[in-house]
Amino acid sequence: MGHWCWICGRVLPNERFSGKGHSRHICKECSKLPHQEIQKKRDTKFLYRLFKQNRISEKNIKMLETMCKKYTGELQKQAEAVLQLAQIRPYKKKRLGYIYHNHRELFDQLVNLRLIEDWITPLIEAEEAVEAYYDSFELEEINDEDEFEEGGRSEEYLSEDELDSDDDYDLPF
Repeated sequence: MGHWCWICGRVLPNERFSGKGHSRHICKECSKLPHQEIQKKRDTKFLYRLFKQNRISEKNIKMLETMCKKYTGELQKQAEAVLQLAQIRPYKKKRLGYIYHNHRELFDQLVNLRLIEDWITPLIEAEEAVEAYYDSFELEEINDEDEFEEGGRSEEYLSEDELDSDDDYDLPF
């Protein structure tokens, strides 16, 4: 059983890792990469993990702001998009649905930057269709008396003779 290199994402035998690489999970080939490239891959993974977090904290928002200043190109655009998302909706509950309906340009930007998969959009629409379907039913409140009538006769409707009978407690064997 080998080790997993978090940079290249491969499982390699133990011989492909140096002494320090074992504990850091970086293979010998990836340890030869420049430090800036390793940091860039680490920050890219951070962005994807941050996007899926339940709550984006103030500390994470500050990290995103430094990433926006630090990088250029696609990673900067991704960091800016996640920063906007964190400022609009830091909690995960119904985050994508909210962004989809109220901030459609940000949602499209997240899809174009490959932070959200294309198949998410039909799922959001299907989820809303199901909610609308169930909301269309007018449910009546159930009284305690209705529950007893549906499930059979309640104790208050039974006569004293039926309550005192020992037939209910007889075992069939």
